[in-house]
Amino acid sequence: MDKIDRIMEITNRYLERFGRALIGIYYLPPLAENWKFTVFINSLLVTLRRMDLMPGYCWFVDANEGHYLILWLNGYFRNDLSDVMPVVFRLWQIHSQQPLTVIDSIPLSTDNPEYGKSRLRHFLYSPGLNQTVTANWHQRTFGMSRLR
Repeated sequence: MDKIDRIMEITNRYLERFGRALIGIYYLPPLAENWKFTVFINSLLVTLRRMDLMPGYCWFVDANEGHYLILWLNGYFRNDLSDVMPVVFRLWQIHSQQPLTVIDSIPLSTDNPEYGKSRLRHFLYSPGLNQTVTANWHQRTFGMSRLR
């Protein structure tokens, strides 16, 4: 199963469990020390859990050692990432002076999941992304973790 299939599987499981989701897609520039990315992710997940957002995530590395981060968050009572973005930016600034890029915010619902899923697939199948992404990736959701 390739990276795209796994990301779509996480999306389906998140929708089955919560009925709604908000997916945030970010690009984080390379860090001088790789361990800082792990610290950033751990800090972000703890903070999002405290906000009761039930985060799931997946990340993969591009050819320049930057990270694409996909976050799944509980989508009830929110239409965008306005309450999450200040947290992401603040935590990232602790670890890097380089700005992160918000690529997309995708709302999903079991009422109409195909629109959101097609936006996610559009990002995942974009030509530049598939040409630069290496085999390094990681996913974690609902207590499962996988590193390749």
